Amino acid sequence: GKTEPLIQNYEAMEAYLNYLLDTSDDFIRPKEGFGDWLSADEVTPQDVLATAFLAYDARLMAQISGVLEKDSSKYNQYFQLIKKAFNEKFTLPDGKIEGDTQTGYLMAVKFGLTDDIEKTKSHLVRTIERRNNHLSTGFVGVSYLLPVLCDLGLSKLAYTILLNETYPSWGYSIKNGATTIWERWNSYTIEHGFANNGMNSFNHYSLGSVAEWMYEYMGGIKPA
Repeated sequence: GKTEPLIQNYEAMEAYLNYLLDTSDDFIRPKEGFGDWLSADEVTPQDVLATAFLAYDARLMAQISGVLEKDSSKYNQYFQLIKKAFNEKFTLPDGKIEGDTQTGYLMAVKFGLTDDIEKTKSHLVRTIERRNNHLSTGFVGVSYLLPVLCDLGLSKLAYTILLNETYPSWGYSIKNGATTIWERWNSYTIEHGFANNGMNSFNHYSLGSVAEWMYEYMGGIKPA
């Protein structure tokens, strides 16, 4: 509950959001960067991902401003403007988000960018079912996947994904000798052997972010 880190970094966080806004085009971020890195055969467009995070940043700044008893109205307004721009550019009338990826729908729910949660939920489920109840998320989407499913009342599906042993899944890695978290879902596959050894760590945290869900949802150990 300490506010000192927020107080110490508020000016820097404010400057960072201003930088993002200044380098955006009508609240849409450019199509650049690594995106949902090392996702499994689905690519979330970088501008979709980065614009979603711009909205999230504005939302966080509004929350932080409230905690510090500062005026949060400016950041709430930014969030609404970014959300509007996001949906006008990337969301179709049927609720599909450009790219039609699991990560796209996860961010829309997690960051509060959807006005029709049932439509977004149905598209998220569809993108999972079309992969035979397997994930397709990379570094960004993987940490949101199981928590968002549980928050949407889809715990059974979350556990199905967790317990899969076929590619791509945590269980597939374990079944093929993993004793630590791999960098890629396909760091090793039965069909293709080892991935490019130029970037193929066998001790890499990122996909292990599922452990946070294990503590908070399976174990019930969660900060107030």
